[in-house]
Amino acid sequence: MNKEKKNSYYKKNESLNKKMKLPTITNTQKTILYLLYKFRFLNRIQIQTLLNHKTYNRINAWLKDLTDKGYTGRKLDTTSKINNQPAVYYLKTNGMKFIKTQDYAEQAYITKLYQEDTRSTKFIENCVLIADIYINLLKKYGTKEGLTFYTRSEYSLDGIIKEIFPFFVFRKGKTKPYLIAEIFPEKPRFFILNRINQYITFFTKGDWIKQEQIPTILFICPNNEIEEYVTKKVKLICRNEQIENLTFQTTTKEQIKQLGATGDVWSEVEIDE
Repeated sequence: MNKEKKNSYYKKNESLNKKMKLPTITNTQKTILYLLYKFRFLNRIQIQTLLNHKTYNRINAWLKDLTDKGYTGRKLDTTSKINNQPAVYYLKTNGMKFIKTQDYAEQAYITKLYQEDTRSTKFIENCVLIADIYINLLKKYGTKEGLTFYTRSEYSLDGIIKEIFPFFVFRKGKTKPYLIAEIFPEKPRFFILNRINQYITFFTKGDWIKQEQIPTILFICPNNEIEEYVTKKVKLICRNEQIENLTFQTTTKEQIKQLGATGDVWSEVEIDE
């Protein structure tokens, strides 16, 4: 969100915030709330990077103030074997009240935010991973090619992509095809297979192909075993249905964590082998 848009949001909704008697926060803190709406869960390092701010003490002060005022919640990963894992932040009651006044928010999605306190570790890990992917893409493509990146919080309710509801969508340049990403769980396998079928049907027989270029479909897997399973099933379905115009790429979460989403981590599924 650029500076002009942010300022217009803040000015337009200032009177609404006063009516709700929300505690006063800065424009930068409002940007943090927007980022938490977009990604759902973020750690301090990610927030500092996305704000392009050099002083972590200042970020910590803003986050503490937001938490003290009921705008954000804070979770520590007590299960991690790695020491000093940064806390993750998410929207709390006042944060959701503020988001409701913002033009960028889809009201239908806000109800999901009331369940953030009970989100699973896997859900939070996926949110943090998506934010890391965005940061990695932004560093490589953001200034040169013009990166657009949408999460599930940002899909228009009447948009085509809402029907398949991928984890995130992006493209590197306004005229280039989209890349559509799904993050698979470890199980059950019938769910994974069903999602593969849904993607293939959606991008060969749905409304997307009437309005958009054929995308690249990215399947992010929890481990090598699931990646092999996904590759095998994509090949089988595409061969049986004689589908040749779709491009699938696979990787694992661990590969992305080690090398980044723009690293040499993607394997293209060779349909015609």
